[in-house]
Amino acid sequence: VFSKSDCPNCTLQAPTLERLLKEVEFKGIEVFQIDFVNQKDLAARFNMNAWSALIGMKGADLRYRSVGLTKHADLRSELRRIL
Repeated sequence: VFSKSDCPNCTLQAPTLERLLKEVEFKGIEVFQIDFVNQKDLAARFNMNAWSALIGMKGADLRYRSVGLTKHADLRSELRRIL
């Protein structure tokens, strides 16, 4: 998750992701919070130019990329893409 401390979408996204990741279906998915402002090297490494962004990887394989999702159903769908 690429986020920024004052990002409204990030504020909505975080608790929804937290709830989803507690579900059995998503057991084993690890989430790493990356500060878009203070960890620019990682943002550049993953070619991210926006906050409130998710990338999904399985090993070294990039599975998806999305920006601005905050709705429960949308985030659930994105998490399923990396299973």
